[in-house]
Amino acid sequence: MKKEIDNKKLENELEEALNPVLPSKDFINELQKRLRLKNPVVMEYPNYLLPIFLISTGLFFGIAIIWGLNKIYQLILSPGEE
Repeated sequence: MKKEIDNKKLENELEEALNPVLPSKDFINELQKRLRLKNPVVMEYPNYLLPIFLISTGLFFGIAIIWGLNKIYQLILSPGEE
């Protein structure tokens, strides 16, 4: 019973606080037109080129760094040839 009274009180407070808005006829007609039209579906495919490029670049530089470090270690550890 008390919950029913609280609901009525809430409804009355909301009715006093909220002002109804009447949209213009142009807005309603435009909205109806857009809702009735079938929008085209556009499929977007992921761009695989960027990840492949980044992975390839990372592999290239990784191999180049390992090769360069290997050459430096060979120069340091091997006896000098003159």
